[in-house]
Amino acid sequence: VVALAAEVAAQVSAAELAKGRKGSVLVFLPGWDEIKECMKVLENLPAAQYDALRVIPLHSQVPQEEQQLVFSPAPEGKIKVILATNIAESSVTIDDVLVVVDSGLVREMSYNPESAMSTMGTVPTSRASATQRTGRAGRVAPGHCYRLWAASAPLSPQQPPEMLRAPCDEVLLAACVLGAPSPAALLASALTPPPRDAIGFALDRWRCLP
Repeated sequence: VVALAAEVAAQVSAAELAKGRKGSVLVFLPGWDEIKECMKVLENLPAAQYDALRVIPLHSQVPQEEQQLVFSPAPEGKIKVILATNIAESSVTIDDVLVVVDSGLVREMSYNPESAMSTMGTVPTSRASATQRTGRAGRVAPGHCYRLWAASAPLSPQQPPEMLRAPCDEVLLAACVLGAPSPAALLASALTPPPRDAIGFALDRWRCLP
């Protein structure tokens, strides 16, 4: 997917420059590793093609002053290629995006209540996020979005809420501190309650503490 995203970004960048359009190509990737890999792929383009790009990573690991480059116009004769995670879906607004290249992937934390282990994994994005990403293009000029997945791919309507992806332990403790008569019942009454097993495992862990 990373190689395909880089190839599409390079091709659409060349097409936009040929039309004389100025702005950015925004590439959505799941995480920092994929951003670095995509940068390497772009660096291996023919020199003339790469020199026409201003590649800018947008991630929390990038220094703040470098992140600010996404808002500056590209030099004359160049186009910005912004490699970003889902931070660019809504937290950051870049007005000059002409094209969005969406890998359709996102990095997401999941939790196994039985083993009490949290893991970070790459999963398909949701339809809501895909729509949000598409809307990043065309704010000040006509825009396009290229989605790098099959039209028949099953996407969930929304990303699972954090209540279903995080341990219940801290929420249960907070409910106890607040004097809730039944912390477990309080969690079970949430709009998106965690599975009963997750609540049960969390209660058992608290009971086992000395």
